[in-house]
Amino acid sequence: MKKGQTSFTIYFCLLTFLFFFTGIPQGFSQKKDAKVMIREQANRYYQEQKYDKAAELFKSLYNDTGADAYFEYYLRCLVESADYKTALKTIRQKFRESKRPKYLVWQGYVYSREGDNKRAQESYQQAIDGLQPERSRIVELGNAFYTLGEMDWAARVYQEAQKKFPSQEFHYELAQIYFRTRNYPLMLNAYLDLLKSQPKALTIVEGRLMTAFYYDIDGELKDEMQKTILARLQAQPGNVVYSKLYVWFLIQQKNYSAALSQALALDRRTGNEASILLNLAQLAAKGGAYSEALRAYDYLKNRKGDNSYREEAQLRQTQVAYQHFLADFPERRTAVDSLDQLFQETFHQLGEDRYTLFLMEDYARFLAFYRYQPDKAISLLKKAEKMQGLNQAQRGALKVELADCNVCAGDYWEAVLLYAQVDKAMRGTALADEAKFKRAKLAYYMGDFNWVKAQMDILKGSTAKLTANDALALSLLIESHEAPDSLNSDLQMLARADLNLFCNRTEQALSVLDSLQQKFPSSDLVEEVLSRKAEILVKLQKYPEAAKVYSDLLARYPEGRNCEEARFRLGQLYQEKLNLPDKAKAVYKDIVLNHPGSIYIEEARKRFRTLREK
Repeated sequence: MKKGQTSFTIYFCLLTFLFFFTGIPQGFSQKKDAKVMIREQANRYYQEQKYDKAAELFKSLYNDTGADAYFEYYLRCLVESADYKTALKTIRQKFRESKRPKYLVWQGYVYSREGDNKRAQESYQQAIDGLQPERSRIVELGNAFYTLGEMDWAARVYQEAQKKFPSQEFHYELAQIYFRTRNYPLMLNAYLDLLKSQPKALTIVEGRLMTAFYYDIDGELKDEMQKTILARLQAQPGNVVYSKLYVWFLIQQKNYSAALSQALALDRRTGNEASILLNLAQLAAKGGAYSEALRAYDYLKNRKGDNSYREEAQLRQTQVAYQHFLADFPERRTAVDSLDQLFQETFHQLGEDRYTLFLMEDYARFLAFYRYQPDKAISLLKKAEKMQGLNQAQRGALKVELADCNVCAGDYWEAVLLYAQVDKAMRGTALADEAKFKRAKLAYYMGDFNWVKAQMDILKGSTAKLTANDALALSLLIESHEAPDSLNSDLQMLARADLNLFCNRTEQALSVLDSLQQKFPSSDLVEEVLSRKAEILVKLQKYPEAAKVYSDLLARYPEGRNCEEARFRLGQLYQEKLNLPDKAKAVYKDIVLNHPGSIYIEEARKRFRTLREK
């Protein structure tokens, strides 16, 4: 039987089989399903390199649908199975019928696979010589070369087309070719030429460059773009789209300071770049560049004229100022008064409503945990609770915040009630689990350890991973250190220190821990005491003392529960705060060589290599 007959027989049998078992009304669906089955089988044969079998199926699919994709796969199968004679015959027939130059490209490709490079080049040149002004045909020809990996010839298509038909541009197509060949200078110039004539293509260009940066492992593109775009800006300083692209580039490099300077200069020139500045401020804040974000918001807030961004800039500036305060606390302890004033100014200008609700929650936490004014925080949150239109999740979050503030105000029973209300109203949610855990943690602060253990058994199965891990840690702490006489004086003191830590009363917490260590020098809680003391001393910027405590902890409890974290934190202190690189290197080396199971081993290895190379 001939190959074509075989193809037809396979197709016919499949259709007959499906028709027989599913009936006449589903005939069209059966035919479609059969086509899908044939296509999937053809693809399997192609992947398995059974090209002769794949060729028959792709040919039948092409005959049935007329789709070029199936025809090209049929040609690929013929070439891969070295049936060059059939491939050339098929291509020539197709060219005679359609006169489409892309089939001359396929002809040249077959010649090149045969090893006849001269005839291949002649076919390629013949295809380019036949260029017509119809854009779709030019792109089709370029794509034919591109698909077959003939990048130089693909570029020549568009270069020749631009010479022959000056009214047409192919900068985007050329840029794609240069990207694939990693010719970054030509790629960048092609994109910049595109933007010069089509400024609205900026978003598209940024997207394509983002992809290029992803594949630019060695950083070659970054350096080339810096050089190329600066050269264009110097040559054409009035071209706004180049300045916008440069701002985008600086943001990608996380050079927020330079990006802000460029964006401000651009907005002063055009008066129309507020959206760029707003986006830059948001990205800078997310990247921890708080000073740049605050500068951007301050500029947007004070822009003259009809300023639709003023309110949002005021709101976000206050939010970021609070984030900056938290990130650098206690270094920014002196900023408490100015931040409080900023919160009050914002509420005075924007009001206290659903629009500013998230900022009211921030301000309440600031009052309770950093101004140590929990009563004011409670009053603010109660006002927020009375707002109309809040959903259940918002009300639940407010109640949890309110309960936290009541803990710091010493009203434990009110806090217990609020946590319980959230747990009951939102059962099955992460917020309910959080409320349940905080209620149990409060019982721990109050010394009711048996009740805590009962709750922890439930919470250890929480779907919220963070809550489950915290519950497990608290459960282990109590089970490991609870005394049989039920007095648990040392554990109660530790709980009192933890309560102070929760309320950010670090000095009081440190005092309680010192007293615990003096009163119970042989307690099995000393490891926990030392771990907490070191963390507090780091917060208080007492780095030499913190390093001494970490060293003491590791000397006394080399295999203790907190030793993994203590060892890594000690290395960090030596490296980042005390400028003792040799000591840091020794700690990281110890982690890598002697503690292979440590969760910090990869980070320690990376830091060790960095220090060793300096």
